[in-house]
Amino acid sequence: MFKWKKAAAVLAAAVVTASCTACSTFGNSTAYAVTIDGVQLKAGVYIYYSYASYMELTQTLQSENSELDVDDDDVVKKQTMDGVSAETWIQNKTMEYCQRHVAISQKCEELGLELDEEQETEISDTVEAFWESNGETYEKNGISKDSVTQVLINTYLTDEVFLYYYAVDGEEGVTEDELKEYYEENN
Repeated sequence: MFKWKKAAAVLAAAVVTASCTACSTFGNSTAYAVTIDGVQLKAGVYIYYSYASYMELTQTLQSENSELDVDDDDVVKKQTMDGVSAETWIQNKTMEYCQRHVAISQKCEELGLELDEEQETEISDTVEAFWESNGETYEKNGISKDSVTQVLINTYLTDEVFLYYYAVDGEEGVTEDELKEYYEENN
């Protein structure tokens, strides 16, 4: 399965590189896989999302057909999801993740949202735990600890954007009184 994951990541990176104005900067040891809205994403972040897409595909296929051997690369390659081949689905889902990553980063910058020290510590601790359990897998697939950190930071920032808009008294959120009234009326 490792070979399929790595091949899927490499294939997806090549396709996106050819079609999405990708660029690489090797002078500073950082390769960029794709540029979205002027923001360059590191190859490791792209590969992480490709790996996540592959895992999502296999889990979905398995849940739809428990008899399907998703450990067999050839079986997975022959599958379709949402009317497209497995490889195309992985590529599309990877780009969706990358676009969301960039959109969240840009929205946080626009709104001036940042993580606090406690969140940064949680991220650091989580990355260390991820690395203990999956570091070898990540490294074999070209994903650095820094790339995992960037993905996790983006996940936390996604929560910050949500809370900015939808927390109690947020931009689009409800007030404490509205929550209380709703609870009383419905419970």
